[in-house]
Amino acid sequence: DSRRQFLDLLCSIGFLDKSDAANLKQSAFNRHAKKYELVHAVCAAGFYPNIARLDQTPAMNISLWHNNERIYFHGKSVNASKKRFQSSDKWVVFHEKFGTTHRTSVATTAFVHPFVLCLFGGSVVVKHTERKVLVDGWMELPMAAQVGVFLREIRKQLDLLLQKVFEQSDKKQIQRMDNDMIEGIVAILSSECA
Repeated sequence: DSRRQFLDLLCSIGFLDKSDAANLKQSAFNRHAKKYELVHAVCAAGFYPNIARLDQTPAMNISLWHNNERIYFHGKSVNASKKRFQSSDKWVVFHEKFGTTHRTSVATTAFVHPFVLCLFGGSVVVKHTERKVLVDGWMELPMAAQVGVFLREIRKQLDLLLQKVFEQSDKKQIQRMDNDMIEGIVAILSSECA
């Protein structure tokens, strides 16, 4: 069972105690399980750099791009038969690409908010005068420079927190110290991605 393997992995690297894994449904670590935008954010963080941009013309023609590579929703994907996407459906996280000689496809996909890319993606460059943020050199996200700088600073703090987690042996101490920051990130993603 892949869920059990994932739990064992989280325990082995110190993110979960064995006691939490045994009773996961009641665990504090599972309290946001029904917030799908957060689940998608975690998927984006884990599958990065597997992100694609969805472009839709006014005539409802759709194209999907992974950096400069044109890709397609696989015929078995839940998104393959969709003819119209919301304007917020711009960024797609995917599990893996697979292809034939004619096309490269993705099947397991989820849409993510641009804030997720700033927090969990590659390098973040704020282009103040252009009112956009560039993630990993190719993902252009239209947003106010102040928001981009704010997210970049939260990203730095998140990177420091993760570094502490890997270096510190007292996980309970880290959990108490940084719970406010984690809850702040959850609030940002829950309010902006909903």
